[in-house]
Formats: sequence, C-alpha cells, structure tokens
Amino acid sequence: MPGRRNLRVCELLKAEISRLMSREQRLEKMLLTIVDVTTSPDMKQATVYFSSLNKNLNIASTEKLLDEMAHTWHKTLGQRVRMKYIPRLHFCFDNSMERGDRILQILNELDDSNTSDKEDNG
Repeated sequence: MPGRRNLRVCELLKAEISRLMSREQRLEKMLLTIVDVTTSPDMKQATVYFSSLNKNLNIASTEKLLDEMAHTWHKTLGQRVRMKYIPRLHFCFDNSMERGDRILQILNELDDSNTSDKEDNG
C-alpha cells in the first residue's frame, strides 16, 4: 500500500499534468482526462493513466504522442514542483470506464429480462 507521501506526490503530479495537457493544442480535440498517476517506490518513474471521451481515438498513436511530450513536461514539472527527483512519465490508456459501461449495460439487460419474465408469469 502506498504511503501518504506517495499519494500526495501522485495527486500533485495528476493535477500538474492535467494543467499541462489542457494547454496543449495537439491534444485539444482528443478530450483526454488523467484518471490516475502511480509512482514507483523510489518515485523515479510515474505511470500516468488517461482516458478519453472520444470514441474514435487511436490509443497507440495517442500514447506515443504523450510519451513524446513527456520529456518537455518533465522539464516543466521540474520548474513547478519541488521534489528531489521528478519522475519520468510513462502514459497508459485506462479503459476502466469502458469496462464499467459494459458491466452496467449487462446488468441493465439482465434487469430488463427479469422484469419481462415476471410480467409474462404474473
């Protein structure tokens, strides 16, 4: 379980990276959101999980673009955040929202079929 300091660092990085993304014109139409940030125990590496409301998003090219921007953002974070080490950023698409939507869809279908079964028997 991550410690309190690690959690604070992750939340700080999440907020700062979100600000950097909102100012980046190349990402404007992608509708990206930072879902979570996790760091390695030594806080030298950070995985940034993102999602998008854009259903037509090419995930591989978006991850590549974000990884290219990570070097510049690393320098900017070094100027904004006071830490001994600024973690190296790695971006990963988080599809948990899609999985959650799919689960809700299945539950609704089950509920609908149970309701129609009760009406047919009642």
